[in-house]
Amino acid sequence: LFQVLGQQGYDLHLYGSAPLYSPEFDRTVFSDVRSQLHQGPRDRDSAGRDRAIVESLQQDIVASQSGKRPWFGFVFLDSTHAPYHMPADYPAVAQPMAEDIDFLKFGPDHDPTPELNRYHTAVHYADSLVGRLLETLRAQGLDEDTIVLVTGDHAEEFNDLGLNYWGHNGNFSDYQLQVPFVLHWPGEAPATHDATSSHEDWVPTLLRHGMGCENPSSDFSSGQDLFAAPAGKRALMVESWSQRGIRHGDRTYLFDKFGNSSVVDARYKPLPDAEPDPSAVRSSWDWLTAFRK
Repeated sequence: LFQVLGQQGYDLHLYGSAPLYSPEFDRTVFSDVRSQLHQGPRDRDSAGRDRAIVESLQQDIVASQSGKRPWFGFVFLDSTHAPYHMPADYPAVAQPMAEDIDFLKFGPDHDPTPELNRYHTAVHYADSLVGRLLETLRAQGLDEDTIVLVTGDHAEEFNDLGLNYWGHNGNFSDYQLQVPFVLHWPGEAPATHDATSSHEDWVPTLLRHGMGCENPSSDFSSGQDLFAAPAGKRALMVESWSQRGIRHGDRTYLFDKFGNSSVVDARYKPLPDAEPDPSAVRSSWDWLTAFRK
């Protein structure tokens, strides 16, 4: 993606509130443009850094009009990451709202309402910052000439399964994996798509429909074209810090570091007699190593 952006003369405006070296985005997604990454002011808290990087991108958008050059902007907000951040005077969307959060202190009988209210307030704050960017695009007359994607890297669970899982990085259920994926594409009518999709679908969609890439997406991506008809039942590779899984329909196949497997249902209940689908495992393993040199 960044090679093509460079070939087509795009200016890059890449901002992270949290460090983009943990996880190692600077050595994976942004490895070709590592020198162009910018982090929010270290002397501010997460909410302040979020506001600062949004303001920086707003300034970049305005400045881009003078040069009439195409641009690619990215802001990685941190407000919705536990323990959930907002300015001190930001009004709660509901009460009671937790003042701080320590998931390690919670048990399966803990009432998550205060924590959920804090999370929803942080989301509301992040949404207000996205709104500022959209207002800037409209003010500059760029709202119908700019592709905009709003998404997240993971979801947050508040014991939704009743299994004492909190936050993220604990399981591969819908409550920790499903994220918003709101895409504004000039010329495309509003629609809702309910087919299985993945973050990895974004790059092939953008390259094909936004940047003129004509060769098959399988040449460079494990994702699928979001504007194409769904290609049937799809197995998705999912990973945490300590585990790997394959989401396949209403089942998840779990693999530990020794290769041992187990199967759980949509409510994360073990299915001891179930076996992973061989074709789903094979295709996932193939994609896992498809682009290794």
